[in-house]
Amino acid sequence: MIAGTATTADTMPVIAALAAVVSVARTEVLLVGTSAAVGGTVAGTLVVGRWIGIALGGVVALAAFAYSLWCAYRADGRFSTVRRFGVAVAALNGTNFCGADLTEAVFARASLANVDFHEAILTHVRWSGARELMRARISDPIAAPHQVRQLLVTGEGADGNWQHCDLRGVDLRRANLSSANLKGANLAHARLHGANLENANLTTCCAVGADFTGAKLTGACIQAWNTDKTTILRDVECSHVFLREVADERGVRERRPYDPNRDFAPGDFEKFFAELTESIEILFRYGLNPDALREVCRTADTQGLGLLRLVGLRQVGEDVIVTLEVQTDADKAQLERTLRADYDRRVRALGTPARGLLVAPGGSSALAALLEELFSSDELRRWVHQHIGSQAHRELPEGVSLAELAFQAALIVERQGRIGDAFWAALVRERPHQSERIRMLAKLWSDEGRLAPP
Repeated sequence: MIAGTATTADTMPVIAALAAVVSVARTEVLLVGTSAAVGGTVAGTLVVGRWIGIALGGVVALAAFAYSLWCAYRADGRFSTVRRFGVAVAALNGTNFCGADLTEAVFARASLANVDFHEAILTHVRWSGARELMRARISDPIAAPHQVRQLLVTGEGADGNWQHCDLRGVDLRRANLSSANLKGANLAHARLHGANLENANLTTCCAVGADFTGAKLTGACIQAWNTDKTTILRDVECSHVFLREVADERGVRERRPYDPNRDFAPGDFEKFFAELTESIEILFRYGLNPDALREVCRTADTQGLGLLRLVGLRQVGEDVIVTLEVQTDADKAQLERTLRADYDRRVRALGTPARGLLVAPGGSSALAALLEELFSSDELRRWVHQHIGSQAHRELPEGVSLAELAFQAALIVERQGRIGDAFWAALVRERPHQSERIRMLAKLWSDEGRLAPP
């Protein structure tokens, strides 16, 4: 038993060692199994996550696409390309007027979704009350913006901003455009029968060929608007208009009629502005070089462009409006382009900027500024008649602002060679309290070689 016991005792370390090895092995197997399970789970999770990410990305993309389509449908300008593409595709299955001459056509209260008007002639088309015009494919000028189409359909544009909009040949009969901003808008050949344009801003708009028959223009500003013999002003309802968009330092907006207690009688507006239908008004920003303008007009007169004479100039803030009388068949657009190009070239050649030259020292413009400060209109006319002569007095224009009258007086006395010592002395005697300024201008005039011989 002792021997057997010893044998058992001898084998115990071996059994214990084997048990330890088995235990370690089982632990490693468990660890490996656990690691494999975790790895598999992570790998599976990653695979599933990738597909979830793709699905989520697709959902986001679809949402973005749907949002862009909705914005395009709502005429959001940020998605105009999407809208144009969608409208063009939809128009493939709609009524096709592509390239057709639809002048004078009436689409009032018609449903125009998916109708193709691409490159069609749409002069004087009647859109009043039309439905789904935004879903029709239409070429410029009324393709954009959205507000223009709304105006054509509803006729409601009061207080709206249509500045520089292209409204050529549109039908706006009886439209409400009271207090609307149409500054610089192209209204050429537009129909405005009975339209309400009271207090509207028509500054520098193009109204060549426009029909204002029966329109209401009371209180409108028509500063430097472009008209010609084809502009129709028959039966216009108007008590007064303004020739200045912004009042000067004296609060004057050049009301017509001048007397605030007097209004146009029926038919007066058309008669009063009949002369303007044979003239062109050009706006020069930040001043004018009168010497360059004089040479430009002299050159244009010999080029057969239809320019007859310089009617007048008036200053509006820092800007100057030049009024030119032209022949009835003159191409006003070409004439303006030619005059501007020639003027810019001459200003560069003179080496003096145009800015402020209307009131700069040393020239008829500076003299005009002085005369405007020294006299009222009536006083200036009397002074010219007394000191310059009856001929010069007869040459002064009627019905113009004090600024324009002073400028014309300065041009006349310079042209007649009457600016000398006697001229300046007469001014000093008339306005002794301004003698220092008068003598300063006289010196500047003489220093620049502009003193006329006695």
